[in-house]
Amino acid sequence: MKNFQMAFITSATTNRWLKLLNLLERHKTLSNRELSEAVQRSRRTIIYDIEELRSYFGDTMMIESTPNGYSFHEVRPKEYIELKRALLQNEPLFAILEHQFKGEYRSVSEWAAYFYVSESSLLRYLSLFEKALVPFQLSVDHKNFRLIGSETDIRNFFHTFYYESDATPHTVRPTIAVQNIVLDFFQTIRGETNNTSSFWYISYWLYIILERYQAGESVALSEDLKRIVLADEFFQEFQRLNQRIQTTFSLTLPLDELVYLFALVASNRGIKNYLAEISFVNRFDHWPELKGLTTQFCQLQQISDHEKTRDFVFLHSFFITEKIKQLISPTYNRSMEEITVYAQNQYPVEYEENKQFLLKQSIFAAEAISARFTLYFEGLKEKYWGTPRRIAFLLEGDALICLHINAFAVKYFGRYHTLHFPDSCEFSLDYVERNKVDLVVTNYAEYLEDYLLDVECLLIKSIPDAEDWNSFLKTINPKIIHNFTLQDVKKIAPSKSKNG
Repeated sequence: MKNFQMAFITSATTNRWLKLLNLLERHKTLSNRELSEAVQRSRRTIIYDIEELRSYFGDTMMIESTPNGYSFHEVRPKEYIELKRALLQNEPLFAILEHQFKGEYRSVSEWAAYFYVSESSLLRYLSLFEKALVPFQLSVDHKNFRLIGSETDIRNFFHTFYYESDATPHTVRPTIAVQNIVLDFFQTIRGETNNTSSFWYISYWLYIILERYQAGESVALSEDLKRIVLADEFFQEFQRLNQRIQTTFSLTLPLDELVYLFALVASNRGIKNYLAEISFVNRFDHWPELKGLTTQFCQLQQISDHEKTRDFVFLHSFFITEKIKQLISPTYNRSMEEITVYAQNQYPVEYEENKQFLLKQSIFAAEAISARFTLYFEGLKEKYWGTPRRIAFLLEGDALICLHINAFAVKYFGRYHTLHFPDSCEFSLDYVERNKVDLVVTNYAEYLEDYLLDVECLLIKSIPDAEDWNSFLKTINPKIIHNFTLQDVKKIAPSKSKNG
């Protein structure tokens, strides 16, 4: 459950249970003290909650008591997720939002009668509601329990709540009719417009636009955004979407709604297709200051000349997408809390450096885009930076163990790196030089004594374990350990029969 959604849970017990599950799912093993401090409840309460969770979820998951605390394991993931979602079945704020999304409004007294709660209790829930709305520049009408703010920000809130967050019993999903339009129309124009947005991303936005427009709510866009979109060479092709909407729903979206959807789809980019990003940058290069910003960042990062053209295009593309989102509304630049925390934890130094760089430029709100920019740039480096290694595996010992090491290395590392598996009789200093080997991995210590190699060497165990593979990962990419490490499978001794 996303932290963003937790703010809408009115039941203290449900809120606490989901916090405990979030922690255990993420860390697997935590002590009673750590859980107690995290949810700010007594250790006795934690013990009681753990027992209640075991009872509620049954055999869909396990929470084991260990010397280090509580250890969590999902046993039947699908059933576990269904039971977890069911905890929110009777949450009033989730139900109210579901109705508001469709333009169905009621007064506080009517909602109180609907949920069999007092008006004072329902008004107390507003404090939960309003805190979560602050990043979207929204508030709530206390009389009618209605979202107050611009329609673009309201739609951004709903997209975050239903698409970017975890599914609940109250999650609205695009109808089959909307999905068919996206499958048909957007697949047809994908190549023509260099569209890189995912199916569900487009489906949710189109569904939100149609529902809100039919409920009488329309967006008000800046003249700058409309001017830029209307000038784009592919927008005329995009307008044919109205033909499909008219056929399916017997309505036609006004120009502003089409501009809005086009801007959302166009500004949803990736790093898979360099040529697509060149096209995007050429079409939307309307801000000289963004080119200057990209140049300064490339200089700061000392990006080499042979990488500069490619990286410059991708980084320029990122800043253009943020500018387009900013023209829709500054709230579209923000990231969910989990995204920011993830970027800060995985790349603490890089995040802070990027944030300071953006603060000095004052083109964007640095706090809003620092996390996304960090993840984008680190993803760019992970995909395109670095030099493939030429690795020789010099293996001895049990034939099946050697076979396993060979297969594992080829499957997971052979596509990017050049791997060699020489036999001991063909391995020599000349072999290393001839094949330009720059890393030798061996499970036979004697080889390190027999050859005085002028290349990096890594000694692994005769039967390698997770520690060995982690050492290998760290050798070929030191930063990869920040993201993940391998772990040996937990060994469980077989139980003995009564007869021994």
